[in-house]
Amino acid sequence: MNPQKRAFQGSKVRYLAGSGLNCLGCDSTLLLRSSMEFVHDEWRQRVTCTACSATWHNIFILSGIKITHKEETQHVPHNISD
Repeated sequence: MNPQKRAFQGSKVRYLAGSGLNCLGCDSTLLLRSSMEFVHDEWRQRVTCTACSATWHNIFILSGIKITHKEETQHVPHNISD
């Protein structure tokens, strides 16, 4: 495993616990995030640190929903099929 990847693995828990606000490599908050894209069955967002040029992808997982207005429930189909 290359040194950068090893350093990132150690920072992964800290990055996730901090809501992804700091660079995995240098801890900077100067991060650029791309728009999200669906690639290989997952939602990804490319992140680049402008301080140290490190790059990685945030991976997003659907973990629930929040219905914000009661009226919206009228439009949700009861049986969803492919």
